[in-house]
Amino acid sequence: FSDTGLSPGTTRYYRVSATNGAGDSAVSNLASATTWTVAEEWRQENFGQLANTGEAADHFDADGDGSVNLLERAFDTVPTDAASFFLPYASKASDGGNDYLAITYRRRQGAGSGSSEAGFTVAEMTYTVRRTLSLEFGPWETGAALLQEVSVIDNGDGTDSVTVRSKTPITGGGREFLRVEVNASP
Repeated sequence: FSDTGLSPGTTRYYRVSATNGAGDSAVSNLASATTWTVAEEWRQENFGQLANTGEAADHFDADGDGSVNLLERAFDTVPTDAASFFLPYASKASDGGNDYLAITYRRRQGAGSGSSEAGFTVAEMTYTVRRTLSLEFGPWETGAALLQEVSVIDNGDGTDSVTVRSKTPITGGGREFLRVEVNASP
């Protein structure tokens, strides 16, 4: 028997009985199985272990490329291959005769919730674009009043490329900074 389509990180309980022409057998003892979380599945695939420890720990940089495992998982790169690298990048987006600061990042696909400019959660990761006018004094803010999702493009490899732009046009003397904040669900 194969029990497919189960949610990650959930426990299922089973009892088994057999039926034939003579009738039903006694019911078996209770058995249980817990599906791996998305993070455990990723760690098993890349490191051969489920635990968030050692080389498989979220804050460890297994391939020495400057990107910790949490970001490798979030941006769907290979944590043991320094050549597999993708970080968010800034660009200029034009709209209605104005130019805007934009940031593009890659995220895993799946049934998600939220909005890209105010926190989008998918595959146990929350991606939030934040904006500040000062790196020194902050604050880092988010939300539809400040940011606008420009596009979500299917990369054809289980990821989307998401572009979010500021709602403030670029001017000659102003400063503005954008970042993508990634948090893993427990």
